[in-house]
Amino acid sequence: MPRGSCGFNKDVNAAYLSLSLGILLLVSALAERPHLTTHAPAKPLSDTAHTEAWPRFLGPRDDAKSLETHIATSWPDSGPPLVWELTKGDGYTSPVIAHDQLYLFHRWEGSERLDCRDPDTGEEKWHVHYPITYRDTYGYSNGPRGSPVIDADRVYTLGVTSILTCYQASDGKVRWQRDLMKDYQVPQYFFGTGSSPLVLGDLLIVNVGGRDAGRDDRETVVAFDKMSGETRWISKSPWGASYASPLAASFHGKSRVVVFAGGKSRPATGGLLLIDPADGRILDEFAWRASKVESVNATTPVVSGNRIFITEAYRLGGVCLEVTENDHFRESWKAPDFAVHWSMPVLHEGMLYGFHGEREPFAELICYDWETGAEQWRDSLRWEDTIDDRQIINSPFRGSLLHVADQFLCLGEGGSLLWLDLNQERPKILQKTQLFHATQTWSTPVMHRGLVYIAQHYKDLRGKTGPRLLCYDFRKD
Repeated sequence: MPRGSCGFNKDVNAAYLSLSLGILLLVSALAERPHLTTHAPAKPLSDTAHTEAWPRFLGPRDDAKSLETHIATSWPDSGPPLVWELTKGDGYTSPVIAHDQLYLFHRWEGSERLDCRDPDTGEEKWHVHYPITYRDTYGYSNGPRGSPVIDADRVYTLGVTSILTCYQASDGKVRWQRDLMKDYQVPQYFFGTGSSPLVLGDLLIVNVGGRDAGRDDRETVVAFDKMSGETRWISKSPWGASYASPLAASFHGKSRVVVFAGGKSRPATGGLLLIDPADGRILDEFAWRASKVESVNATTPVVSGNRIFITEAYRLGGVCLEVTENDHFRESWKAPDFAVHWSMPVLHEGMLYGFHGEREPFAELICYDWETGAEQWRDSLRWEDTIDDRQIINSPFRGSLLHVADQFLCLGEGGSLLWLDLNQERPKILQKTQLFHATQTWSTPVMHRGLVYIAQHYKDLRGKTGPRLLCYDFRKD
């Protein structure tokens, strides 16, 4: 062997090892980030189109309704055009969008992660994360349930283990963070912590559901200073945290907060709280929770005028309450057969529409008169479908509704998407398609600048795809 060849081989081996290590690091880095796939650019947005931000998971007015215009209310046989898709981690959250930035909160590997992306292209601008330890007791997703909330130059998240964080919207810098499980002894409810915070003035209001040591009352609702994270007031009640989000409302010209509380407790307790946001005083409460221990309150209330509609799926169904001038609840009508599991009913032109049913086979879309509480109709919206040469009966089952462009966009919990014409006479399917075949599609679609964002939370039953965020083009030509 020539002199020096051994040194040459060492150099080659070192270079090979360095290259291999570099490739492994690159593969590892790629594996750590969600994968973005671009399909086709969206059509140009009309200069005359009215658009609006989507800063919370039920939209800018917390009512699952969009005022955007120039929306295409039909699609080709292949379905609405797909602009981009992004692999995501565990969780049941929806994206929120404002100021040309989309925020997605999910669990990636062993951390809760907040992604900031371009809403038109899906390209990442930044992401931040922190580690968590959580395993769902009932075998559902191990990720967050509560969607982010945008307020000016801040983004707030409430994680599945009750980590409350305020981020700087521009770069993800943490402004403050509170561990509510530690601070308020929050127990692990059925499916972890699951509601979204509410920004009201200079407050950030959270259905915490903590335990006050030595007392029967819980630290049910807590208001934090939205800029510093300091506790401003606490509303104490025996009722724990639910999966419904707090709402701001005005009754008889007075600012109020309504919280549909009620989590894991024995005996099962919960109901609606009317709170003065000035000091956290509970002005009135209305008990509404099934006696079954394994039940939750999960549907965000519907507020219109001085009325509130609440509903649960396990036994009681729905009830419409009126808030009197002296801040008391008065029952207007009951609807035991209007039992919504989690998706918010939508009120439109005096009619209340929602999906009744605790379980999929018994789900129905129903319509009630808001003024009288009279049932107008109910329909299971079934149709025959084919999956891999097998005939099945398909349906939205316990779907979600979004009112836009004078129609209802309906996302079925199995991945179907429909345009519906709903009125007090009957429901009519105008168009339908199957985006994917995946269970647990439980988040309301998001509308922003003519694009619709849909979260697939579970793997496709045909094994083709895993959890994804999909962006579809609904812009008119």
